[in-house]
Amino acid sequence: MKSNYVIKCMLFIFIFLLIVGLFSPFIAEYLNNAMGTDISINSFDSNYLLTVISAASALAGVFFVIYGWYTIRELPNTIEKTINEKLDKEIKKYNERIDILLEASQKMNTVYNIKDVDQKINLLNDIIELCPDMYNARITLGYTYWYEKKNYESAEQCFESELMSNPNNINAMCDLVALYDEMDESRNSIKYAKQALDIDKNIKNYLLNDSRLKEDLKQKIEELN
Repeated sequence: MKSNYVIKCMLFIFIFLLIVGLFSPFIAEYLNNAMGTDISINSFDSNYLLTVISAASALAGVFFVIYGWYTIRELPNTIEKTINEKLDKEIKKYNERIDILLEASQKMNTVYNIKDVDQKINLLNDIIELCPDMYNARITLGYTYWYEKKNYESAEQCFESELMSNPNNINAMCDLVALYDEMDESRNSIKYAKQALDIDKNIKNYLLNDSRLKEDLKQKIEELN
Protein backbone atom coordinates (compact mmCIF):
# COMPACT_ATOMS: atom_id res chain seq x y z
CA MET A 1 0.00 0.00 0.00
CA LYS A 2 2.80 2.42 0.86
CA SER A 3 4.67 1.69 -2.37
CA ASN A 4 1.51 2.34 -4.40
CA TYR A 5 1.07 5.66 -2.62
CA VAL A 6 4.67 6.65 -3.39
CA ILE A 7 4.22 5.73 -7.07
CA LYS A 8 1.07 7.83 -7.33
CA CYS A 9 2.79 10.82 -5.71
CA MET A 10 5.80 10.59 -8.03
CA LEU A 11 3.60 10.24 -11.10
CA PHE A 12 1.54 13.23 -10.03
CA ILE A 13 4.64 15.39 -9.53
CA PHE A 14 6.18 14.19 -12.80
CA ILE A 15 3.04 14.88 -14.83
CA PHE A 16 2.56 18.25 -13.11
CA LEU A 17 6.10 19.38 -13.91
CA LEU A 18 5.86 18.09 -17.48
CA ILE A 19 2.62 20.00 -18.03
CA VAL A 20 4.15 23.15 -16.55
CA GLY A 21 7.15 22.76 -18.86
CA LEU A 22 5.03 22.25 -21.97
CA PHE A 23 2.62 25.07 -21.18
CA SER A 24 5.20 27.53 -19.84
CA PRO A 25 5.18 29.55 -23.11
CA PHE A 26 1.47 30.17 -22.68
CA ILE A 27 2.02 31.00 -19.02
CA ALA A 28 4.74 33.47 -20.03
CA GLU A 29 2.43 35.08 -22.59
CA TYR A 30 -0.30 35.43 -19.97
CA LEU A 31 2.13 37.07 -17.54
CA ASN A 32 3.35 39.44 -20.25
CA ASN A 33 -0.20 40.55 -21.00
CA ALA A 34 -1.34 40.73 -17.39
CA MET A 35 1.73 42.18 -15.70
CA GLY A 36 3.57 43.88 -18.54
CA THR A 37 6.61 41.65 -18.26
CA ASP A 38 8.80 40.71 -21.19
CA ILE A 39 9.25 36.94 -20.89
CA SER A 40 9.95 35.28 -24.20
CA ILE A 41 9.55 31.49 -24.55
CA ASN A 42 8.97 29.91 -27.93
CA SER A 43 7.12 26.61 -27.50
CA PHE A 44 8.00 25.65 -31.07
CA ASP A 45 11.73 26.11 -30.55
CA SER A 46 13.42 22.71 -30.88
CA ASN A 47 15.98 23.56 -28.19
CA TYR A 48 13.22 24.43 -25.78
CA LEU A 49 11.34 21.20 -26.47
CA LEU A 50 14.51 19.19 -26.05
CA THR A 51 15.16 20.97 -22.75
CA VAL A 52 11.68 20.14 -21.49
CA ILE A 53 11.99 16.48 -22.55
CA SER A 54 15.48 16.20 -21.04
CA ALA A 55 14.33 17.74 -17.79
CA ALA A 56 11.33 15.40 -17.71
CA SER A 57 13.58 12.41 -18.36
CA ALA A 58 15.97 13.50 -15.65
CA LEU A 59 13.08 13.85 -13.21
CA ALA A 60 11.82 10.41 -14.21
CA GLY A 61 15.27 8.98 -13.52
CA VAL A 62 15.38 10.66 -10.12
CA PHE A 63 11.91 9.34 -9.28
CA PHE A 64 12.96 5.85 -10.38
CA VAL A 65 16.01 5.95 -8.11
CA ILE A 66 13.89 7.21 -5.20
CA TYR A 67 11.31 4.52 -5.78
CA GLY A 68 14.01 1.84 -6.04
CA TRP A 69 15.55 2.98 -2.77
CA TYR A 70 12.15 3.07 -1.08
CA THR A 71 11.26 -0.40 -2.41
CA ILE A 72 14.52 -1.92 -1.22
CA ARG A 73 14.07 -0.32 2.19
CA GLU A 74 10.51 -1.67 2.48
CA LEU A 75 11.31 -5.08 0.94
CA PRO A 76 12.01 -6.93 4.25
CA ASN A 77 8.77 -5.61 5.75
CA THR A 78 6.85 -6.54 2.61
CA ILE A 79 8.27 -10.07 2.60
CA GLU A 80 7.60 -10.51 6.31
CA LYS A 81 4.04 -9.24 5.93
CA THR A 82 3.36 -11.56 2.97
CA ILE A 83 4.79 -14.58 4.80
CA ASN A 84 2.81 -13.79 7.95
CA GLU A 85 -0.42 -13.41 5.99
CA LYS A 86 0.07 -16.75 4.23
CA LEU A 87 1.12 -18.42 7.48
CA ASP A 88 -1.92 -17.07 9.30
CA LYS A 89 -4.15 -18.32 6.49
CA GLU A 90 -2.63 -21.81 6.60
CA ILE A 91 -2.87 -21.93 10.40
CA LYS A 92 -6.51 -20.92 10.19
CA LYS A 93 -7.21 -23.65 7.61
CA TYR A 94 -5.36 -26.19 9.75
CA ASN A 95 -7.31 -25.25 12.88
CA GLU A 96 -10.59 -25.42 10.97
CA ARG A 97 -9.60 -28.87 9.70
CA ILE A 98 -8.76 -30.04 13.22
CA ASP A 99 -12.12 -28.77 14.50
CA ILE A 100 -13.92 -30.67 11.73
CA LEU A 101 -12.00 -33.88 12.47
CA LEU A 102 -12.72 -33.59 16.19
CA GLU A 103 -16.40 -33.04 15.56
CA ALA A 104 -16.55 -35.95 13.11
CA SER A 105 -14.67 -38.22 15.55
CA GLN A 106 -17.07 -37.37 18.37
CA LYS A 107 -20.02 -38.17 16.14
CA MET A 108 -18.41 -41.46 15.07
CA ASN A 109 -18.08 -42.44 18.73
CA THR A 110 -21.76 -41.66 19.17
CA VAL A 111 -22.72 -43.83 16.20
CA TYR A 112 -21.60 -47.03 17.89
CA ASN A 113 -23.96 -46.38 20.82
CA ILE A 114 -27.06 -45.68 18.74
CA LYS A 115 -29.63 -48.47 18.59
CA ASP A 116 -32.09 -46.87 16.18
CA VAL A 117 -30.96 -47.82 12.66
CA ASP A 118 -32.41 -44.83 10.83
CA GLN A 119 -30.93 -42.44 13.36
CA LYS A 120 -27.56 -44.15 12.93
CA ILE A 121 -27.78 -43.85 9.14
CA ASN A 122 -28.67 -40.15 9.35
CA LEU A 123 -25.76 -39.45 11.70
CA LEU A 124 -23.32 -41.34 9.46
CA ASN A 125 -24.49 -39.36 6.44
CA ASP A 126 -23.95 -36.16 8.42
CA ILE A 127 -20.42 -37.28 9.29
CA ILE A 128 -19.60 -38.07 5.66
CA GLU A 129 -20.95 -34.69 4.56
CA LEU A 130 -18.95 -32.94 7.28
CA CYS A 131 -15.73 -34.89 6.70
CA PRO A 132 -15.83 -37.00 3.51
CA ASP A 133 -12.53 -38.75 4.28
CA MET A 134 -13.44 -39.66 7.87
CA TYR A 135 -11.93 -43.06 8.59
CA ASN A 136 -14.40 -45.96 8.41
CA ALA A 137 -17.50 -43.73 8.03
CA ARG A 138 -18.58 -45.09 4.64
CA ILE A 139 -17.66 -48.65 5.63
CA THR A 140 -19.77 -48.39 8.81
CA LEU A 141 -22.64 -46.95 6.79
CA GLY A 142 -22.30 -49.84 4.34
CA TYR A 143 -22.44 -52.36 7.18
CA THR A 144 -25.53 -50.64 8.59
CA TYR A 145 -27.36 -50.85 5.27
CA TRP A 146 -26.16 -54.42 4.73
CA TYR A 147 -26.61 -56.11 8.09
CA GLU A 148 -29.32 -54.01 9.71
CA LYS A 149 -31.44 -52.86 6.78
CA LYS A 150 -30.71 -55.64 4.27
CA ASN A 151 -30.39 -52.85 1.71
CA TYR A 152 -27.73 -54.38 -0.53
CA GLU A 153 -27.84 -51.66 -3.16
CA SER A 154 -27.15 -48.87 -0.65
CA ALA A 155 -24.41 -50.95 0.99
CA GLU A 156 -22.83 -51.51 -2.42
CA GLN A 157 -22.88 -47.76 -3.09
CA CYS A 158 -21.15 -47.07 0.23
CA PHE A 159 -18.31 -49.53 -0.44
CA GLU A 160 -17.94 -48.32 -4.03
CA SER A 161 -17.84 -44.73 -2.81
CA GLU A 162 -15.10 -45.66 -0.34
CA LEU A 163 -13.06 -47.18 -3.17
CA MET A 164 -13.48 -44.04 -5.26
CA SER A 165 -11.95 -42.02 -2.43
CA ASN A 166 -9.42 -44.67 -1.41
CA PRO A 167 -8.73 -46.98 -4.39
CA ASN A 168 -6.35 -49.20 -2.38
CA ASN A 169 -8.72 -49.85 0.52
CA ILE A 170 -8.52 -53.65 0.67
CA ASN A 171 -11.14 -53.83 3.43
CA ALA A 172 -13.73 -52.25 1.14
CA MET A 173 -12.78 -54.72 -1.61
CA CYS A 174 -13.19 -57.69 0.73
CA ASP A 175 -16.54 -56.35 1.90
CA LEU A 176 -17.68 -56.14 -1.71
CA VAL A 177 -16.49 -59.72 -2.27
CA ALA A 178 -18.71 -60.88 0.61
CA LEU A 179 -21.62 -58.61 -0.33
CA TYR A 180 -21.75 -59.78 -3.94
CA ASP A 181 -21.44 -63.37 -2.75
CA GLU A 182 -24.52 -62.88 -0.60
CA MET A 183 -26.25 -61.33 -3.61
CA ASP A 184 -25.26 -64.41 -5.69
CA GLU A 185 -23.13 -62.28 -8.00
CA SER A 186 -19.97 -64.38 -7.92
CA ARG A 187 -18.55 -62.68 -11.01
CA ASN A 188 -18.35 -59.37 -9.16
CA SER A 189 -17.01 -61.15 -6.06
CA ILE A 190 -14.15 -62.61 -8.08
CA LYS A 191 -13.53 -59.20 -9.68
CA TYR A 192 -12.90 -57.52 -6.32
CA ALA A 193 -11.02 -60.54 -4.99
CA LYS A 194 -8.58 -60.15 -7.90
CA GLN A 195 -8.23 -56.42 -7.20
CA ALA A 196 -7.43 -57.11 -3.56
CA LEU A 197 -4.89 -59.80 -4.49
CA ASP A 198 -3.20 -57.41 -6.93
CA ILE A 199 -2.50 -55.12 -3.98
CA ASP A 200 -1.67 -57.76 -1.38
CA LYS A 201 -1.20 -61.49 -2.15
CA ASN A 202 -1.59 -62.33 1.54
CA ILE A 203 -5.23 -61.23 1.47
CA LYS A 204 -6.10 -64.63 0.00
CA ASN A 205 -5.76 -66.24 3.44
CA TYR A 206 -8.12 -63.66 4.89
CA LEU A 207 -10.72 -64.32 2.19
CA LEU A 208 -10.45 -68.08 2.55
CA ASN A 209 -11.12 -67.74 6.28
CA ASP A 210 -13.91 -65.17 5.89
CA SER A 211 -17.01 -66.78 7.38
CA ARG A 212 -19.23 -64.61 5.22
CA LEU A 213 -18.11 -66.33 2.00
CA LYS A 214 -19.69 -69.46 0.58
CA GLU A 215 -17.53 -72.52 0.03
CA ASP A 216 -17.87 -72.54 -3.78
CA LEU A 217 -16.62 -68.94 -3.90
CA LYS A 218 -13.70 -69.82 -1.64
CA GLN A 219 -12.76 -72.59 -4.05
CA LYS A 220 -12.69 -70.09 -6.93
CA ILE A 221 -10.58 -67.69 -4.87
CA GLU A 222 -8.21 -70.55 -4.03
CA GLU A 223 -7.57 -70.99 -7.75
CA LEU A 224 -6.64 -67.33 -8.26
CA ASN A 225 -2.97 -66.47 -8.65
